Amino acid sequence: MNKRQKAVREYLLGGCTYLQLEKKYGISKATINRCVLKYQAQQQAKLKGVSLASDPMKPKPNQPPSVEQLQKLLEQEQLRNKLLNAMLDIAEDELQVPIRKKFGTKRSKK
Repeated sequence: MNKRQKAVREYLLGGCTYLQLEKKYGISKATINRCVLKYQAQQQAKLKGVSLASDPMKPKPNQPPSVEQLQKLLEQEQLRNKLLNAMLDIAEDELQVPIRKKFGTKRSKK
């Protein structure tokens, strides 16, 4: 594990600021920040099951997406929609505040 990886790991585990890590490892705050952001983006991509290097769902240039790719994207978006709706339902129940917009209501006049 190199110095950058150690600094990122230490930052993410908490307890250290960029300034402290800069002094400890001799790496600039900006570099540590960039590495942390890159690591977080990689982790999010892994959770989504997508590689940042090459997205298998992304069509090649000048080539339309295949039916299978479109079906896969549709399934992913439908699942995402269900998850977002479930999150809104939970938030509305716990906070006792309506979050969703009621269609057909008129704007209030100022």
